[in-house]
Amino acid sequence: RVPTFWGNELNVYKGRYNFDTISMDFYRDQAVAFEAFKSDEFDIFYDYTAKNWAEGYDFPAINAGDIIKEQIPHSIPSGTQGFFFNTRKALFKDKRVRQAISELFDFEWINASLFHKAYTRNTSYFPNSQYAHQGKPSAEELALLEPFRTQLPPELFSGPFEFSPSKGDGNIRNKMRKAIKLLRDAGWEQDQGVLRNKQTGQAFKFEFIYRQAGLERVIMP
Repeated sequence: RVPTFWGNELNVYKGRYNFDTISMDFYRDQAVAFEAFKSDEFDIFYDYTAKNWAEGYDFPAINAGDIIKEQIPHSIPSGTQGFFFNTRKALFKDKRVRQAISELFDFEWINASLFHKAYTRNTSYFPNSQYAHQGKPSAEELALLEPFRTQLPPELFSGPFEFSPSKGDGNIRNKMRKAIKLLRDAGWEQDQGVLRNKQTGQAFKFEFIYRQAGLERVIMP
């Protein structure tokens, strides 16, 4: 702490920064940090790994009640996590292509098999907030949308946005059939085991960019 800091007397700093020295230990690996927490190296651990939350808390300190494991509900707007289509790419300009790929993402199976049913699928860019969609558009929302009806998807006016769920058993044949129809309607067809554009012969392929190795087990299925 710097005693001559110019902002010491500002109201915004009153009651804050009362420690002379703060030490920080930085863990480059989440698993190593968790082991340090179990060994009483620090006091609070935020766990955002569903598998660890479900299976990792069977050790002496927690069984003795020295560590409290608690999930704290809140009404703070949450950030959005997901896969985002780069619609500047020609492949993704057709909404039917994007919908087909979404149909093939079996969230229910992934949530049950990999994440111990810890997650809820986002249907909004503003989850857990008043700005997230709430069913069908209200009368006030419709009044705002109506001038742009011809530019907007018809389904926006008829019902809430929803993903079609699977049974969660890994069998998504119905969703696969729906996806194949969408792709055919968008101009794609199977050609000797490769999905190709009917007009250009271009193969259907794209790449994922991700920064967490743990996402590979989500992408691969």
